[in-house]
Amino acid sequence: LAWICNRLDGSVGATETAIGLVPEQNTIDLSGLEVDNTTMNRLVEVDHESWKNELALIENHFKNIGDRLPSEMIDQLDSLRSQLAS
Repeated sequence: LAWICNRLDGSVGATETAIGLVPEQNTIDLSGLEVDNTTMNRLVEVDHESWKNELALIENHFKNIGDRLPSEMIDQLDSLRSQLAS
């Protein structure tokens, strides 16, 4: 939560990914945690293939919602698909 608040006030940066913004290296307070830089990098890594598989699950979920689903959510899913393809 601290990272989110710090992003809101502009005191920390973020890296743009296909799924949105993720924390930059060393912008999350790891005090009291046994997390090294390698582990942290893996935690914020975006696995495109896993996310491509997730698209089908999201589409199925959207089908369950049916006509009540706002068109903006379909647009967001299409945008995600495009981002993952590049």
